[in-house]
Amino acid sequence: MLETSRLSQVLKEMTEYNLDLLRLSEIRWRGSGEFITTGELLLYSGSSDEGKHEHGTGLILSKAMRKFLIEWTAVSERIITARLNTRLRKLTIVQCYAPTNVATYEEKEAFYGMLETTLQHIKQSD
Repeated sequence: MLETSRLSQVLKEMTEYNLDLLRLSEIRWRGSGEFITTGELLLYSGSSDEGKHEHGTGLILSKAMRKFLIEWTAVSERIITARLNTRLRKLTIVQCYAPTNVATYEEKEAFYGMLETTLQHIKQSD
């Protein structure tokens, strides 16, 4: 989803399937941030390296779901979290993009260590 024009295509599919939340992998955007388009909110976390367009994760929240967002965190280019206030309780969503088999052992260990730390910091009531 390197080109922003792909976002409109993804949003169209999201609307057709009547989804309020969509998790994305391989978003390939640099940095992290928020992007609002036609009412939907895209939260993304990508590579901080200026030359790279690799990896990246994201979440798209519909217009209706946006109001439930409490906070979100771009943990790394492979992990993003969002905390929502639902009717029953608070809910934390962790979207991650794990390294493939071609990644080095060190890359895999670093990812799973970061994922474990992220999961440990989620409130138990969520």
